[in-house]
Amino acid sequence: MVSTIKVINATNLITTPLLCLMGMLSAARINDESGFFFDVLQHLNYLTLQSKTWLMFKRFVYVMLLLMMVNHCQAQVLSAKVGINGLTCSQCSRSVEIQLRKLSFVKNVNMNLASTEGTLQFKEGSDIDFLKIAKAVKDAGFSVRFLDAEIDMQKVKMHEKGFTIGNDLYLFPDAKNIQSANAKFRFLGKMFSSGKNESNTNESPAKGHVYSLKLAS
Repeated sequence: MVSTIKVINATNLITTPLLCLMGMLSAARINDESGFFFDVLQHLNYLTLQSKTWLMFKRFVYVMLLLMMVNHCQAQVLSAKVGINGLTCSQCSRSVEIQLRKLSFVKNVNMNLASTEGTLQFKEGSDIDFLKIAKAVKDAGFSVRFLDAEIDMQKVKMHEKGFTIGNDLYLFPDAKNIQSANAKFRFLGKMFSSGKNESNTNESPAKGHVYSLKLAS
């Protein structure tokens, strides 16, 4: 009889927090993925259950939410391609590759000497700085012809002037009208183009950068 009661109590200690979490997930604004994580954390803080099992469960949920947020942010930028002026030999290509690989957020670089381009893959959970990509090319002794990025539009946060990824603002007024899941954008400004400067990229008044974009052809 005592063993049966202990089993029932243990079951309640597990199922009660799970049911509470399911309720919180339903109440959270799942359509706004960025707000969703913070909504869940806020709901957890409102709960006053103080059992040891419940406190351990809350810590577990906190860790899982943080991991989800890291993966969520990283997956927004799928890849980038940079066109480089002046690549005429394999040594030139290699010098650019070395500079790009020095960037902490770059996972892999694939150079194509025939098209004088490089394709970049990024490390999970890193903040991608596109200005540093352009600077790396310049530090190798060359200039950027163009810089494109493929972005998962289902995972960005919409803004009245475009969209945001982390602390960076991407200026593209028609972002909400993009129908495809992924979209390729070209960065505008003197750092990202050897042609006419259509717009500049500046430091944000708050945090991060402000990038101007157009759809890549």
